[in-house]
Amino acid sequence: MAVITARGGSKGVPRKNVRPLNGVPLIEYPVRLAKSCSYIDRVIVSTEDTEIRDVALKAGAEVPFLRPAELATDKAKQEDAILHLMDWCEARGEKYDYLCLLCPTTPLGQVSTLNNAFEQLASRPDAEAIFSVLECDFSPQRCSTLKPDGLMKDWMDPKIRWANRQELPTFYRLSGLITISKWDVFRREKTFLHDKTLSMVIDPVEATDINTPLEFFIAERLLEKGFHHSKHLHDSVQLSKKVPVGKV
Repeated sequence: MAVITARGGSKGVPRKNVRPLNGVPLIEYPVRLAKSCSYIDRVIVSTEDTEIRDVALKAGAEVPFLRPAELATDKAKQEDAILHLMDWCEARGEKYDYLCLLCPTTPLGQVSTLNNAFEQLASRPDAEAIFSVLECDFSPQRCSTLKPDGLMKDWMDPKIRWANRQELPTFYRLSGLITISKWDVFRREKTFLHDKTLSMVIDPVEATDINTPLEFFIAERLLEKGFHHSKHLHDSVQLSKKVPVGKV
C-alpha cells in the first residue's frame, strides 16, 4: 500500500500540495507514480484538508477519511499520521506486505526507480526497509553554526581547512523520494529508519524536493524541459556548447 501524507498548512510554499506545478496539482504526481507501480495495489492519501482530498480523489487516490487536526500541525510527526492510517486499515481487517510512503514534494520521481527499490528490498533478506539517499553537494565538515559575535573562530577542523573537495569523505543525506518498509516492521519500529534499513543512492535531479519557492521554480523548469535525471542536464550543457557564437 502506498500512503501519501499531505497537510494543508504548508509554510514554505503556501497551499503547495494543490498548487499547479507545470499544469498539474503537486499532490497528483505521487498519485500517478503509485498507480503506475506494479508492486502497489492501493493508494491512500492522508490529509486533514478538504481541498487536498478533492484533488487527490480526482487524481485517482483513495481518501477514506480526513486526518485528525492534531496530526496535521507544524509539530505533528509524519509517522503518527501513518500509524493512524494503519490503525484504520487494521480495524477493517486490512494488512499489506509493504508500506510505501510517497511525498508530494518530490514530483520528479520515476516508476523505474520505485520498482527498483521494491526489487532491491525483496532481494535482501537481511533488510526490512529501504530509504533513498543522495550524495551531498557540499561537505558537512565545512558547515558550522554562527556565533553571536559573527566571528568565524573554530569554524572547522584545522585538519581539513585547506583540503580539496576530492580529499574529503563522501557524505550522503536522506531523501524522501523512496521510503518503503515491511508493514509489520513499521508497526514495530514506528519509523522507516533503523538498523535494518537498506540505503538506495538516487540521482539528485530525480530527488528534487520542494520546500521553498526557489525549489518550486527549479522543479517546474526541470519538468518543462522533461529533465528527470542528471544525465539530461549534462546532455543539455554539452549541446549548448555547440551553439555558434552570436547565435541563440
